[in-house]
Amino acid sequence: MKKIKLERCICIAVDQGNFNVKSCGPNDAAEPFPTGLNHHGDVPPPMVAGSLKVNGQYFSITNNRLQTRRDKTSDEDYFVLTLAAVANEIRNLFPGGTEYECEVALALGLPVEHLSLKVNGVLLREKYRTFFGNNGKPIDYTSDGVVFHIRVVDVGVYAQTISAAIADSHVYGQMLQSNRSYIIDIGGGTTNVIAIIDRRPQNPGITLEEMGVFELFKLAHRSVMEDCGRNVDDFMLDVLMQGKQACTANMADALERAKNEFVKRLILELESRKVDLDMGFICMVGGGSILLYDAFQRYVTMRGNQNIVIIPDVKANAKGYYAQEMARLAAAGVEVYRGAAKA
Repeated sequence: MKKIKLERCICIAVDQGNFNVKSCGPNDAAEPFPTGLNHHGDVPPPMVAGSLKVNGQYFSITNNRLQTRRDKTSDEDYFVLTLAAVANEIRNLFPGGTEYECEVALALGLPVEHLSLKVNGVLLREKYRTFFGNNGKPIDYTSDGVVFHIRVVDVGVYAQTISAAIADSHVYGQMLQSNRSYIIDIGGGTTNVIAIIDRRPQNPGITLEEMGVFELFKLAHRSVMEDCGRNVDDFMLDVLMQGKQACTANMADALERAKNEFVKRLILELESRKVDLDMGFICMVGGGSILLYDAFQRYVTMRGNQNIVIIPDVKANAKGYYAQEMARLAAAGVEVYRGAAKA
């Protein structure tokens, strides 16, 4: 048994996506994981790997992802997923422990227009601070059989999408030098857009509901079934679209057809919201953008706009949250771990 007690606070950012949960800590080593969550009640699951015990209840991470939701405080699911991400970052920072005790500063994000959204009379960002901070009470749980005793001492809630662009200072600098720029964040359930005009981010942002990777996969399922007579699940669609596994020529054509159809729909939706794709610097971020960048770039450049780039890091939003939270903590004089220090 090896208990590790950390004397300084650890800043951990969690991008609570609809498709994957991404996190960033001092050494940025933890891998994203899917938002699927099985509930086992008070009965331990058969395998320890990927399991959690929170408030006496058992859970396990799966690939059967949760339904898209605007308010991630509506039930316990994202609280559990966030604790899993925190555990992953702590274990990567200080490996080998069987029990950990520490304070955590949590950095989260919301679409920019949701930062001022009220739910039942309460600002959503304030609900996030209270809910994911557990009202300042200690949280005792296990993840992958390892015990954690944490207390969330701060919860910062930052603007999604622009945080991803901030994570790449070179690209963000290019955007600020342009008269008009757009950050297009294609996520699991939605596409979020922020315009920057004369160096100023514009409020509110734009959220296109049901225009994310889940919708892309619906089109891909249909195309592959029609062209190949195959029923391919979301996991394999993701693998194939990322080029991690080869497939037949007709299946590759079916996937390309689905991408092109999705991009056409997306461009029509964006233009209906007065997003000028012909006359702006375009920065694409998010996991969906990685899958769709080639098709999207092709349509935009065909129309004469060569000013389009991608930040190909699925953790870009989390890295942006982390940088902003670290700056806020430094301004408040809070001592935190910086780098893979020893406990």
